[in-house]
Amino acid sequence: REAQALGFEPRAVQVRLQRTRWGSCSSSGNISLNAALLFLPPALVRYLFVHELCHLVSLNHSRRFWSTVARFEPDYRALDRRLSEAWSDVPLWIYEP
Repeated sequence: REAQALGFEPRAVQVRLQRTRWGSCSSSGNISLNAALLFLPPALVRYLFVHELCHLVSLNHSRRFWSTVARFEPDYRALDRRLSEAWSDVPLWIYEP
């Protein structure tokens, strides 16, 4: 829904339980999202979606990438900091077999 609202079209989206990343975007346009996002506030989840969708335009963290992110999420700097700290919001039991 967010991709459509922002005018992006990823090739595929998958949800996986990842230990080190909230999300990623491949060069073929596939976006992977961490299932642990379920434990985060909606504003952080939306920011992560925006961040990964903007990688469809720029696969790096260049000035062009961040200006694209800013177009859709002006408060991206604060949200990015909060997202980096959000690992403590994920319960440890989620990673147990």
